[in-house]
Amino acid sequence: MSVPSRALRLILPGFAACLLLLGSVDAEASILKELEEAIRLVESGAVDRDDVKMTKRVVEVAVKVPVKGAKERKQVRYARWHLLLDGDQRALYEREGWPTYRLRESYAGSVTELWTYADKKITYVFQGNRLVETRLF
Repeated sequence: MSVPSRALRLILPGFAACLLLLGSVDAEASILKELEEAIRLVESGAVDRDDVKMTKRVVEVAVKVPVKGAKERKQVRYARWHLLLDGDQRALYEREGWPTYRLRESYAGSVTELWTYADKKITYVFQGNRLVETRLF
C-alpha cells in the first residue's frame, strides 16, 4: 500500500464525518419545523390553503380567527390600538397602562390626544405620538 492511498483511507472518513456534522448544523438552521407546522395547519383545516404563501424568500401563514360578539370586537380593537402605538404614547402606555379616559381631537389637520389617569390625577396631552404637555388636576 502506498502512502497516498493510506492517506486517502484516513482522510476520507474524516471528510465524511465533517460533512455529516456540517449537514446537521445546517438542518438546525433551516425552517423545516415552520414549514411542517404550516402543512399541519392546512391539513387539519385550521388554515385555508390560499392563506399560505410561499415564495423563494418568504413563507407567510395567515391565521384567521373568527371574532364573535361585541366583547371580542372590543378586545381586537384594544389589541390593534396597542400595536399601533409608538413614540411617547407607547412609552407611557407601557409605564402607566390603559388610560381611564382617552379623548382624540382632530382639528385643522392636527390630531391631539388627551389621556387622563383619574387615580393619579394627571392628564397627558399628545400631538401625534409626541408628548407635549402634562396637566395635574
